[in-house]
Amino acid sequence: NFGLKRGAAEFQTVRFEEFYLSDFVGDLEQAVALNSASEHAELGGAPKTFQLHQSYPNPFGAAQSNLATIRFDLPGNDAVKMELAIYNLAGQLVRQLLTGTRAAGSYEITWDGNDEGGNPAPSGTYLYRLRAGSHIASKTLVLVRQNCACNFPSAWTF
Repeated sequence: NFGLKRGAAEFQTVRFEEFYLSDFVGDLEQAVALNSASEHAELGGAPKTFQLHQSYPNPFGAAQSNLATIRFDLPGNDAVKMELAIYNLAGQLVRQLLTGTRAAGSYEITWDGNDEGGNPAPSGTYLYRLRAGSHIASKTLVLVRQNCACNFPSAWTF
């Protein structure tokens, strides 16, 4: 079940029978990391243009804003294969947020600042990239950690 919203106050629950966990992640390890992400589709007509919106809040990670919200619009009449991922500035994958096929619509997902292994990513600037059909867009977001004992994964090289 996914919570849908229109405006700021109206909520409705809809069950999507065609989505499977495998649409979002490749294996059980990634499924554990996905438990803190939530996806919402806005009610209303399909967007007219492909768009990746600026995340908010930006920067995020302080006690009052532990989640970054990323919104995007997929236009058209047909479902498209898409992926949304977070990368460090060296271009290395930090977290795969979404993969699979999505129908046209407006979506939002949150990132909790953790990497694929569920470990806190260090403070810094990150890129988030959306690929949907023939469209690609990316933007930056800033993660600010206070008193974080974050370790860089050994795969991250600078």
